[in-house]
Amino acid sequence: MNRHLYSPILAAALLLCGKATATTDTAVQSHASIRDAARQHVAASTDQFAARPEVSVGDLDSRLKLSACDEPLETYDSPNGLNGGRGVVGVRCNGRRPWKIYVPVTIALIDEVVVTRRPIVRGQTLRPADLALSETDVSRLHKAYFTRIDDVV
Repeated sequence: MNRHLYSPILAAALLLCGKATATTDTAVQSHASIRDAARQHVAASTDQFAARPEVSVGDLDSRLKLSACDEPLETYDSPNGLNGGRGVVGVRCNGRRPWKIYVPVTIALIDEVVVTRRPIVRGQTLRPADLALSETDVSRLHKAYFTRIDDVV
């Protein structure tokens, strides 16, 4: 075949491919909306925590492009549940183009705990003046803490 015949055929094929890709482009779900759904899920579960939770939601991979959901996003606990410290919240779309993702969250459980005002030595008798209450993330402690000065004195 002649070289000149290939040019119009190739041009027509490229034009059709360009139209096909232009019509299949879909909107992308914003990372902010996914992160916000995870934050709201944890906020709705605050009554299960013994201390005041402070939630921070991790970033999603910037390369992640999920189809925009045509239904409200649905959230759920991970198989390990929600606890203080690091964890994940599931976010999913049940629309025409379904997807699901686990969003990293950190839940700091803030409570007032007893701390010393100055260094102490073994065997020292503690007085109320030696102690104070300080807001601390108790999810990082090993459950060995006091929340009342009278229990320590």
